[in-house]
Amino acid sequence: MGSPLSSDLRERVVKAVSEGASRRQAAERFGVSPASAIRWQ
Repeated sequence: MGSPLSSDLRERVVKAVSEGASRRQAAERFGVSPASAIRWQ
């Protein structure tokens, strides 16, 4: 299992998705797994 991701990173991914990026695009942009981006929504 990887290390925990920061709450700041999570907020940036959620914000990117709310501004129109797909979850997959936001995950790639911020270097997290698509599963994490989906789970955070």
